[in-house]
Amino acid sequence: MDFGPRQVQHPSLRCRSRLLKLRIPSKLLSHGKHLPLQLQ
Repeated sequence: MDFGPRQVQHPSLRCRSRLLKLRIPSKLLSHGKHLPLQLQ
């Protein structure tokens, strides 16, 4: 039940999961919060 509202409130989470699968170093992880905002 939490998955539904979570995806709508935080759709950027999906983008982050995709980037993580690619190969994002620890450095990018800390900037990951700013990456999704700029992409959108």
